[in-house]
Amino acid sequence: MQVVNCPRCKRLFHKVVSPLCPDCEKKEEEEFQELRRFVEEEEYTTMKDIAEFTGMPLKRILKYVREGRLQVRKGLDDALKCIQCGQPIDKGNFCKNCGDKILEEFPDSTAALKKATAATATKKATPTEKQSQGRGMFTRDEIKQKDKKKK
Repeated sequence: MQVVNCPRCKRLFHKVVSPLCPDCEKKEEEEFQELRRFVEEEEYTTMKDIAEFTGMPLKRILKYVREGRLQVRKGLDDALKCIQCGQPIDKGNFCKNCGDKILEEFPDSTAALKKATAATATKKATPTEKQSQGRGMFTRDEIKQKDKKKK
């Protein structure tokens, strides 16, 4: 685990996955839920209006839209564009045409990446693998089992 400063509150924490500390991650999720509720209620509001009414930075709203977590129906033309060709998009980083071109250029890589991701997600490391890598933590049950084997 890496000890880093949280970019929002500047406190030190053990980074596992999120770049934010647990407290700021919880706050950000609560803010996102409020934002989502606002967008659902005011479905024809532009991005600039959403930022103004909620007080959330436009950059963070765009991040949620790119991730596909938030759908804004109006006001995206000037804000969210394909990073390859500049065509307006609804979510993500690429328009459908550029995304398809990338998949065509790297068909083997894409399939291998999906396969590797699926294999990594389903595979669990055994305690002996952790030990051989020289990292990881033992749980109380693993220590008890190890002690029983010694006796």
